Amino acid sequence: MPMTTICPNDTRRNQNAPAIQAAGLCYAFDASDAEKQILFDFNLDVAHGEIVLIMGPSGCGKTTALTLVGALRSLQSGQVQTLGTDLRQADERTMIAVRRQIGFIYQFHNLHGSLTARENVAMALQVHRPTIFSNERELIDAALDDVGMLGSADALPATLSGGQRQRVAIARALVSSPALVLADEPTAALDKANGRQIVDLLRDLAKRRGSAILMVTHDSRILDIADRIVEMEDGRIVNVETCEPKRNNSNDQPTPRSQEDYRICDRQQSDC
Repeated sequence: MPMTTICPNDTRRNQNAPAIQAAGLCYAFDASDAEKQILFDFNLDVAHGEIVLIMGPSGCGKTTALTLVGALRSLQSGQVQTLGTDLRQADERTMIAVRRQIGFIYQFHNLHGSLTARENVAMALQVHRPTIFSNERELIDAALDDVGMLGSADALPATLSGGQRQRVAIARALVSSPALVLADEPTAALDKANGRQIVDLLRDLAKRRGSAILMVTHDSRILDIADRIVEMEDGRIVNVETCEPKRNNSNDQPTPRSQEDYRICDRQQSDC
């Protein structure tokens, strides 16, 4: 009897609770015996199906916040629940279990140099076994095709350009249709066309499959995908913009290009 094609995480989400609930997060690094606080009273909820962008100058705590809600660092103070798991006092086994449900897109591709593009993407599915069935190759090739890299599936990273490597890394992050995607400057190495293709994939993952997307970015070209834009300075959230889709009131039949949402952002001051 043939197996049904599935994506590993599609049916495992509790849509009632937010994907991320962070309250009162503070974090400090020890540098040369002097403690440097990088995050102050960070408060943020991200719902399933929501796309939230974090923006701000370098060094303001954006990536630190991402690593804390992604169970990549242990909490120092404050509270975080990620995909229903309380990360306070979480042990390493619990942190690993949370990370396995998240699609991470890093600023640098972090591909394994000895593996082909297809094999790099396949590694993301290994953590979901034994829930992956006979359609594993189909899922991998579909993910590569989505980012325009199926034709280079058997290529090693050393033979690919920087932008191509980043697209393979994005395919690796999205292949399992994760319940949560945490992205750190995912379009930084991409040109306009490929950057647009990637953020449209992320929007599809959020709106059609209910994934939550939390993205750090400086790319002003992709702000139209956001449901909210969080602005940070000096380790604090200083402003939140809630974005609403603007409907096209024209009686003319819209072209495919004009069917994209145009968004108006209403500023509202954060309590932080």
